[in-house]
Amino acid sequence: MSRQVKFRAWIKEQKEMLEVHWLNCILEKISSDDEHGVPHYYNFDEIELMQYIGLKDKNGKEIYEDDFVVYDGYLYKIIWLEDEACFKMEEVLKSHPENAEIFSIEEFGANSLIVDGNIYDNPELLKGK
Repeated sequence: MSRQVKFRAWIKEQKEMLEVHWLNCILEKISSDDEHGVPHYYNFDEIELMQYIGLKDKNGKEIYEDDFVVYDGYLYKIIWLEDEACFKMEEVLKSHPENAEIFSIEEFGANSLIVDGNIYDNPELLKGK
């Protein structure tokens, strides 16, 4: 079984999310084509890079690192856990963020989640965290 590896990037200055078409081998720049097919190159200090986790939500939308997902009325953020080398879901608790729990995505099933934005387009969802 092969896994599709793809990325998107938040362009900090423009406050815009772009699909990444190319990463160079030393990870210095990304490329994203504009509406006319002309590539634009961004240095890594100009962006926040997010990886596709290889799963889609119940509506068929791709789930990326730093996305917010909803399950059973609760809000979670998709995170990468370095020590476990996997993506997981962290509760978004506004009143007591120190009590946030982390869950395996498989525990709920990706097809039962709904993508509800991301930390860059929807930072208000993290207020109080």
